Amino acid sequence: MAGGIAMNVGPSETNAGSAFLRSLQEEGAVPLVSANVRPAAKPGPSIARSFVRKVGSIRIGITGIATPEDVGTSEDFVALEYGPVLIDEVAALRASAEVVVVLAHSSRNDALDLARLVEGIDLIVHASRDAEGFDEPPPPESSDGRSSPARA
Repeated sequence: MAGGIAMNVGPSETNAGSAFLRSLQEEGAVPLVSANVRPAAKPGPSIARSFVRKVGSIRIGITGIATPEDVGTSEDFVALEYGPVLIDEVAALRASAEVVVVLAHSSRNDALDLARLVEGIDLIVHASRDAEGFDEPPPPESSDGRSSPARA
């Protein structure tokens, strides 16, 4: 993740387990962020609810969410209902950030609902297992048996 400044904690991260996330942090990976995902026990990885980072001359507030249904399969983490905690985090970020970004691991419809219902969000970066194209079959093979180039 070259140049990344935050990694939202979602199902892929929680399924990898808290020991894996702690090892990433020891290796200097980007900060973990989630308004609603918390370690179930101590010692767990350090997960910021949100933070503000200056990029150029702009102060950007970053937080993230994941659906409790997706995170619920992990014993190492718990996920709070994200609506109420996200409203609080976005309001807190607005106090010091010019731009507020939410990294959302949720359905597309839930991400659209967040955009409509949570005041103060400037950008939602959405990803999920149901994202369009996630389960597309591989590209067809060409006549010489090699895979065709990926579609743009």
